[in-house]
Amino acid sequence: MPLDVTFVDGIPCTSLARTLLDLAEVVDRRSLERVFDRAETLRLLDMGPLEELLERSNGRRGVKLLRIVLAEHDPGSTLTESELEELLLEVCRTAGLPTPEVNAWVALDDGAGFRPDFLWGPQRLIVETDGRDVHTTRRAFERDRERDSA
Repeated sequence: MPLDVTFVDGIPCTSLARTLLDLAEVVDRRSLERVFDRAETLRLLDMGPLEELLERSNGRRGVKLLRIVLAEHDPGSTLTESELEELLLEVCRTAGLPTPEVNAWVALDDGAGFRPDFLWGPQRLIVETDGRDVHTTRRAFERDRERDSA
C-alpha cells in the first residue's frame, strides 16, 4: 500500500510503521522492544503513522504483539549495550522483579555523574554487568573504581 512506502535517496522502502508490523509477525516480544528502543534513540519513532497502520491492519498476525508493546513498553527505556545486560534484564523479567532503568544518567552532588547499567531508583540500587572485555585497560579500571567510590 502506498502509505507503507517511503523513499530514502530515491529508493522505495517500507515505512518504519510497516517494518515494525512485519517484524511483529516473526520476532519475539523482547526483540520487538529492542527495535522500538533503537528507533526511539534514533528519533525515528512516530506514533501517528503506527496507530494509523494498526487501525487498517486488523487480521494481521503481528497486530496483537505490536499493540501489547505499544501499551506496555516505554520506548528507549531498556536499550541495552551488551548481551550480558540483555541477559540480566531477562533474569529480572523472569523473576518478576521490577524493571530497572537501563543505562540511565545518575547525577552526583558535585555536578559529575555516570551511567550505570541498571538502576532501581526507589531502592537506591545499582547493578553493573561489566564484562572483562571493556574494562581491561588501566584507565577503564581506574574510572570504574572512581565511579564505584562515588
